[in-house]
Amino acid sequence: MNEAGGRAERLFRALLMLYPKRFRDAYGAEMADVFARRLARADGRMARIRLACRACVDLFSGAVAERFAAAPAAAAKAPMISLLARDLLIAGRTLLRQPTFSATIVFTLALAIGATTAVGALVDAAIVRPLPYPSAERLVSIVEESPRFGKAPFAIPFLRDLRESVTQYDAVVGFTSTWTVTVTGAGEARSVPSAFVSDGVLELFGARPRAGRLLTIADVDAADPVAVVSTPFWERAFGAGAALDGQIVRIDDRPVTIVGIIEALPMPITSSVAASNHDSAEIWLPLSLNPLAGLRTIPVANIVGRLKPEGRIGPARLEVATLPARWSEIYPSVDAAARYSALPLSELVSESSRRPLLALLGAVVLLLLIACANIANLMLVRSATRGSELAVRAALGATRGRLVLQMFADSLVLATMGTAFGVFLAWLALGIVPSLALGELPPSSSIQMDLRVVAIAAGTGLLVAMAVAVVPVLQASRAVIYARIRDGARTVRGGRVRASLAFAEVALALV
Repeated sequence: MNEAGGRAERLFRALLMLYPKRFRDAYGAEMADVFARRLARADGRMARIRLACRACVDLFSGAVAERFAAAPAAAAKAPMISLLARDLLIAGRTLLRQPTFSATIVFTLALAIGATTAVGALVDAAIVRPLPYPSAERLVSIVEESPRFGKAPFAIPFLRDLRESVTQYDAVVGFTSTWTVTVTGAGEARSVPSAFVSDGVLELFGARPRAGRLLTIADVDAADPVAVVSTPFWERAFGAGAALDGQIVRIDDRPVTIVGIIEALPMPITSSVAASNHDSAEIWLPLSLNPLAGLRTIPVANIVGRLKPEGRIGPARLEVATLPARWSEIYPSVDAAARYSALPLSELVSESSRRPLLALLGAVVLLLLIACANIANLMLVRSATRGSELAVRAALGATRGRLVLQMFADSLVLATMGTAFGVFLAWLALGIVPSLALGELPPSSSIQMDLRVVAIAAGTGLLVAMAVAVVPVLQASRAVIYARIRDGARTVRGGRVRASLAFAEVALALV
């Protein structure tokens, strides 16, 4: 035997260790001898490789089944697990002998679960998952509910008034939407997304300086403008190894000193009445440097407050609702009938994407239901063609529960393969989401494949396996089986059920 054949035989003997010791002692030597003889008769290298692969799969699946049934006492305590393991093994072997049928169901299921998982991951990232900021549950956005502009920000000078007027917060900050500026003095001139922020904004959103410091209240009225930049901007402008040493760049033709470097920070809001650029900021400048900082008539400042530990959203909302009447007596630009409101920051940042994402989620759930109906129809036809097999098993004493377990095992094997393929398709789909115009996903949402997403897929696959097994199981009653015995297995029942499933598919597709 050549070297490759020797390696295959050693691998086979090693995999035999997966079996219980009593099984190896009884049959191990004979199994290894049979495999060696088959390997010697194999014609060509590819034939030996195929033989080795099939043998390894059979060894592994057989070892799992044998482990479940190894101890009679354990089997007596958990008979259902032992029976299910054997049925899974039988189902796997049976489906491998029907590759076209199996591939059709797996591919159909993979498309449906992949779409459901991908959209579920988007909904989880944009709507369900908490914002990635410290004490995110206490962050509240203060807005003006305008009939014309919807939930609108405030003019920059009103930040000072808000800080003096509200009492439910331990921090109140303001920042503009992403604002494109022109940077020179650090290589070639380029347009860079930036944000004008008040003191405390970067700390509120969890930024930590990698080098230097963050912006302080002293920077608001400083004679020499300063800025904090992101690590990607710093590396592009000065190189990854450059040390922070008071570098100066020109921003919109104004000299600005860089005082700190932080990692990329996704800001929670990136659009307003005056700015609609949706790129994440790479430069943070004091709010006082904004060209509109002195105007009370142009709303560009997003106001976010952090409730005190004992604070509640209800009193905070009532407090800001009284401000228009008070401010209208001081500032002519304030309408006494204006409506100010406080709402959770997570609700505001997901508002624009909530409706399209939920609509898309409803659509893929309908797609999943169509796939379930389609697969159930195929499984029903398959169970009808297995009438003789089921009849023989029933005649030999198989109970209804035993037949049901076998059919559920078939569905579970197919659902597992479809779910695995669906997770792969969802991973591919999530990779292209940033390039799609899918509403306005919150900049703070992190779309990725993680345990939460995989759990969504696994749960969906299990539900599908249970759903598609229901119809064949209901058809597998002893009465139907005995009727098939009497009819000589010449008739195929379940026509009404299959017609109903086809009708449901068409109806769901039209929706």
